[in-house]
Amino acid sequence: MGMAAVEGCPRYGRFRCARGAPDRPPRLEPDRRQPDQYCAFEPELCGKGRKLGSCRERPLDCLGAALSPVCGCDGKVYDSACAAYGMGIDLAVMGGCGTRMPSFMPCGKQFCDVRKDYCAIYLSDVFELPTDYFCRPLPASCLPGDGRIPSCDCFPPEIACRSFCGVAATDGLPGFHLTCQGVHPPR
Repeated sequence: MGMAAVEGCPRYGRFRCARGAPDRPPRLEPDRRQPDQYCAFEPELCGKGRKLGSCRERPLDCLGAALSPVCGCDGKVYDSACAAYGMGIDLAVMGGCGTRMPSFMPCGKQFCDVRKDYCAIYLSDVFELPTDYFCRPLPASCLPGDGRIPSCDCFPPEIACRSFCGVAATDGLPGFHLTCQGVHPPR
């Protein structure tokens, strides 16, 4: 099965990670899920990339995990990465869950809290590498308050890619996304 199963997988949900034999890597196989594992894909493309997924142990307990919503490869939103992995689901680096939540906006695999963060998007110019997404702290001049709703003009000149700012609707306050092209993200 091996590589053909990964490349031929029309829907993530039909294939699950199976342990590889000593001479074979972990792979996706139809309906053969190890109950204590999830299939982690690099670079989190939900099995659509050229690399096989690797089997990782599911977390047993996510109590105490902070609310940090993420988008799973099954198109559902989970309260945290731990919650998604616990359900046997890897994260979708390109997002695509399509869920609107009060005061949160999608930003790749995660959701940014628009009351304190903006989404920094660094476009990849390499087809097989996904775009990078980061929730970054809003500058003080962009924090909502005093009844005002800031616009893209609130970003100071030293913020990278501020000229490519956009406003994103949520079911609460609007959020901001800044898109960078030809610029590597700071690490």
